[in-house]
Amino acid sequence: SSGVRVLGQQVLKQVLKPAASAKAKPTNLFETLYSLPQLGVGAKVTRTIWAKYPNTYYTVTDVRKGGAASGKAWGILTWKGEAAEAATKIRSPRKPQWLVVKE
Repeated sequence: SSGVRVLGQQVLKQVLKPAASAKAKPTNLFETLYSLPQLGVGAKVTRTIWAKYPNTYYTVTDVRKGGAASGKAWGILTWKGEAAEAATKIRSPRKPQWLVVKE
């Protein structure tokens, strides 16, 4: 029984591995910003989970670089078309859900 379970887990890993590598690749916020000029300051970025909310994004105002995929970032949140008055620290930057908003 345990041998069947181990074999089943190995088969699942082999089946799921190609699907994971073939999916679209949103990245964490810092990987996204570091690929842009000026560390992404001035860019508009959004999370994939915000796709259901039109006109929802951050306009990046400041970035403090950390390691290869880390740091701190601030921006003005525009939520459903309504912009905040001041920049705030961008939340959930390490989640692999960030994309640049194309204008």
